[in-house]
Amino acid sequence: MVLIFFFFIILREFPAKVVLGIWFIYQILMSTLDLSSGGGVAWLAHVGGFVFGYVLLRLLIKIRRRGWPPSAEQRVYRVHW
Repeated sequence: MVLIFFFFIILREFPAKVVLGIWFIYQILMSTLDLSSGGGVAWLAHVGGFVFGYVLLRLLIKIRRRGWPPSAEQRVYRVHW
């Protein structure tokens, strides 16, 4: 559910891919159009965090499909901090 402000306030439902795509494009545009002295570093940090999170998610999914965690026959040592 997204709250849209224009000349009127409206609630719409959009798929998460659409909302994240718009957010991603907005972050990139704001980093290139930013006129402050920071150079848009914060905007690009959000983009970098988004990309890192996506890559990490894909990596963890791939590891999980290959059989991690190990089966019950294998010994696993755990450290409790």
